[in-house]
Amino acid sequence: MTDLRAAITACPQGVKTLGLTYGKVENLPAPKLGAGSNEAVADQITGDIGKQKVPMTYTVIRSGVVAAFYGVNMLGPKQATIPALLVDAQLKRIADAKD
Repeated sequence: MTDLRAAITACPQGVKTLGLTYGKVENLPAPKLGAGSNEAVADQITGDIGKQKVPMTYTVIRSGVVAAFYGVNMLGPKQATIPALLVDAQLKRIADAKD
């Protein structure tokens, strides 16, 4: 999680990888979700697809296991947000499956 956070901070102007261009990378407030959650990282990456800017959000939470959630919406960044209620419900399902 520390490396993930550092990578996000190190690339604010974006990155190019596997032939794709991501023009902007920014940290988002980390969610405080999941019972016993050790760490959480959230970010938004803006993908350059053709002439369109596509916001993509990621939430990664370590709570016994590492769970990653991804949201994308070509209409705008607010629509790409991953609802906290959804993430929390999935974390509960993961915890229940481990018991």
